[in-house]
Amino acid sequence: MIRQLIARLFWAVSPWRLVVERVPDRPTLFIGAPHTSNWDLVLMLGIAWRLRIKLRWLGKHDLFTGWKGPVMR
Repeated sequence: MIRQLIARLFWAVSPWRLVVERVPDRPTLFIGAPHTSNWDLVLMLGIAWRLRIKLRWLGKHDLFTGWKGPVMR
């Protein structure tokens, strides 16, 4: 619930617009690479939270060490 509210707020103030098309009913794999900016994570979360998509993602081990570990998990 809170994630969707955050996503709605993000898309309301964002210069980008989220355009949604019908997605397949079967399990689907989406690959977003290469990373082009630091906004990739923010956009991924904004889309997933707005559309209620359950995410599973991979990141290099450096993302999960130190202070970033609890945030990224």
